[in-house]
Amino acid sequence: MQFTLDGRLRRSKVHRKRDASYLTTGAGVMSEFIAAVFFYLYNQTITKMGAYHNRLVVTQNVSLALKIADSLEGHARADAHRMLVDRLSANVNWLLTQGEGQPTGGPPTTPPGSGA
Repeated sequence: MQFTLDGRLRRSKVHRKRDASYLTTGAGVMSEFIAAVFFYLYNQTITKMGAYHNRLVVTQNVSLALKIADSLEGHARADAHRMLVDRLSANVNWLLTQGEGQPTGGPPTTPPGSGA
């Protein structure tokens, strides 16, 4: 190491180049880490958005079924409402969670009141 006349440390070109390489390497590692964190968060967001979309589809289908049932007359209307209540209450837990923890596929096929 050399000192200048005013007492400051004068570093050689080799030391300055090495310091610059450490700085750029550190900046690259840090930016890659930040990118990885953002990709992870993006993946989680997309997963949650898909689950939310599925719940909205179920809500829309139930609303449509209720609207169609309301447009019926007499006994057909009561029967349609009864059937909707039976079908929705049979798989209510699956519909609310959209099969989280369930094997892939549709809702469980156990008929209501079977005790299985």
